[in-house]
Amino acid sequence: MAKKYDQRFKTLYESITPLFTQSLVYDYRVIELGCGSGLVSFPVIPLVKKFVGVDIDANMIAVANKKLQILQDPSLNAKFIIADASKSILNDSNEKYDKVILVNILHIVDSPKDVLLQARLLLKPNGSILIADFCHGEKMALKYDLMSRLMNLSSRFGLMGKLWRFSFADIEKLVLDMEFRILRKISFTAKFPFIFIELSEMAKL
Repeated sequence: MAKKYDQRFKTLYESITPLFTQSLVYDYRVIELGCGSGLVSFPVIPLVKKFVGVDIDANMIAVANKKLQILQDPSLNAKFIIADASKSILNDSNEKYDKVILVNILHIVDSPKDVLLQARLLLKPNGSILIADFCHGEKMALKYDLMSRLMNLSSRFGLMGKLWRFSFADIEKLVLDMEFRILRKISFTAKFPFIFIELSEMAKL
């Protein structure tokens, strides 16, 4: 799917990209977990001091790295690496980031909680986590509902990976149960509903 991913989802990602770019400043260090082919990554890269994209799929990372190579811009401090976002990816310097981005990853990983725990470990004390995710548990157009149910059935029979049919309320409960603070939340009741949510750590008393 990596080679056709941009073609299939470019329009959708273009519509949500401003949610990620509008709060960035150049001094920021940003990491994206589950970056895929970089549809959100590349609008972010020139706006920040450092960018790291992480994905478990080697084919997706290959596409992202090819796009980065084509740019041939030495001023960009960016890299894409193959890693499991549900496991520790901290390097020896234990670098932390101002923003951790998660786009359409929570509904397809075995443990959304583990991914959020890693995001927390990567986050600077005053940083925030930016999430956008499909919510298969919400009411949607018939075409997309049938597609979602078919994907869910395929997942149950082991024909594809995990699929969580989250509702908007499920996502909110997940992050609140993990004691994150919700800074922003926008629900999109589109043909294929998705939610945008920005999180920070609870203030320590």
